[in-house]
Amino acid sequence: MKTIKFTTILMITMVLACNCTLNAQSKTGRKIEKVGKNVDEANDALNKGKELFKGIFGKKDKKKSENANASESEPNQKAINRIEEDQGNKAKEEGQQSLEPGDVHPDAVVLDVDKLYDFHEGAAIVEKGSSTALINAKGEFLVPFNTYDFLPNDSYNGFFLIRRTYNTKTPIGFVNPKGKFIQTEKGQGVVFGNYFLVGNNGNNLDTRNYFYDLDGKRFVVSGHMSGIERFVGDGLVQISINNPKGGFLKGYKNLMDEWVIQPQYQWGSVFNEGAAVVGDYNEFGELKYGFIDIKGNPITPMQFTKPPGLFHNGLAKVFYKEPAKYSFINKKGEVVFTDQGIPSFDDFNLGYSFKGSNRAGESIIMDEELKIHSDMEFLQMFGILGNVKSTTLVFPHYSYTNRPIESSMILFTLYDGKKLYGGFLFPKSKTGVYGNFITKIPGTGELEEFYFDSVSGLKHMHWKKSNDIRDGGADIIDGYVNQNGVFMIIKGEASKW
Repeated sequence: MKTIKFTTILMITMVLACNCTLNAQSKTGRKIEKVGKNVDEANDALNKGKELFKGIFGKKDKKKSENANASESEPNQKAINRIEEDQGNKAKEEGQQSLEPGDVHPDAVVLDVDKLYDFHEGAAIVEKGSSTALINAKGEFLVPFNTYDFLPNDSYNGFFLIRRTYNTKTPIGFVNPKGKFIQTEKGQGVVFGNYFLVGNNGNNLDTRNYFYDLDGKRFVVSGHMSGIERFVGDGLVQISINNPKGGFLKGYKNLMDEWVIQPQYQWGSVFNEGAAVVGDYNEFGELKYGFIDIKGNPITPMQFTKPPGLFHNGLAKVFYKEPAKYSFINKKGEVVFTDQGIPSFDDFNLGYSFKGSNRAGESIIMDEELKIHSDMEFLQMFGILGNVKSTTLVFPHYSYTNRPIESSMILFTLYDGKKLYGGFLFPKSKTGVYGNFITKIPGTGELEEFYFDSVSGLKHMHWKKSNDIRDGGADIIDGYVNQNGVFMIIKGEASKW
């Protein structure tokens, strides 16, 4: 009994001693090398603890039975293992906390590829030479090189399209984020929002349009569709039929090919947030616009001369006959905000509406509560503090192409009087990171995608290793960062030969 008590006391003493050793480590260091130092010192403490245990329990009375030895050594070994696991986890956590935006994680995966593309729904296309492959968030290959010829610029939202060459046996379809090939009907396919669509775009109800979701489930909807009509909004698609008086009449079907709103409108938009804009002629032959819900019930009268914007974040932008005058209305059709002038507030997206620079050179942002913020105040809302002399915010315009919309982000640059930095803001979590991130893709001048993949938790970004992000040079880290701006997967250095 005394031995067990002594063992317990010694175990507690060792845990406290090891914790003290780890807590003494600096948590403010930036360099990755400090992670290794924490782990090494933790291992030293563990080794000393093991030797102490062995020294004490090695002097036990040899006359004790083998069963007693076994019963005592088992909990002792468990204690050592438990201490070792706790100290290892502690060191790992402290090492990760010391990482800052632009750092490469100690466990980062290095890929021998030439080009990386953004993650969508947990998978991303990578390229080497003229061959393409598909990886997951761990950097593992879901689809190896030389399996399919992926089309990166046509692949969105987890639908990874493949090139099909005539007179070959290449199957028609797409690969989903799990690496599974989904074979589809013959015909030209394109990604529209949450679906892959194969259709012939005929002008009658006999035209068959095939919608596929990521799992390969097929929906067949008959009727003529073109342009934005091909997006599925709130489970409805817009269908046009021939109007005996000329032109087309527009209505809405569900994916079961059932009419939900009969064709009756001269003009119509896609549904979004439970509402769509439709247009029809009044008794004076004037085309007027209004809003309807998903059952076809009117939200507003047909009163607008100019087509309104769609509802985003519960608000829609409507326009007056008077030049440059507009309002935002709510789902009840009530006017909640009115303004006039150029530039104007954009449609809401990610919970905010952006307005271009005012006379002072500041950008203006309005939130869902209709409160106005300057660009500097906006950065502070996301925890971006410090000596900021000027900033440029780049908001994404609402797009039916990307999903989920709540995973998008806002790009920005800031100048502290010495250097120009780049970064990104996450409206959902009200957080942001910045550093030597390059917000324009090197070699193209195009902005990075406003898309952060919530499934993988990664975003393709470039980081300038030295000096200002405006400087030239090839000292760039190319890879995938997490929401803290730490690189989890990086592209390996190119061969010099």
